[in-house]
Amino acid sequence: MKTLIAELERAAEGSRELDGEIALSLGWVKHHAGWAHWTTPEGLENRHVPFFSDSLDAALTLVPEGAYWAVRVSISKFAGVVTPLGYVVKDCVANTPALALCIASLKARQAMKEVA
Repeated sequence: MKTLIAELERAAEGSRELDGEIALSLGWVKHHAGWAHWTTPEGLENRHVPFFSDSLDAALTLVPEGAYWAVRVSISKFAGVVTPLGYVVKDCVANTPALALCIASLKARQAMKEVA
């Protein structure tokens, strides 16, 4: 997860490759049976993963349920924060709002896993 977060922090913009890496980190499975398709952690089949790194709406699906979240302008970049109840997560800075929220969400999920 740390490697993925570092990639997202360095990214100039979102990409389908990053979206795939995010999906894999969340338990999605990629299949290559004649054509590429994905299975969600819930077992649903999808042709594509969401545009997590390009779409703020898709990035919002990464925010843990019940967590506070925000995205704001920070000088020439964007800062995202996701704070699940009982956890402290610092601002996560990135080149786009969606990337900032992806980073903050993944860091929050990582912090929650470490405590559990």
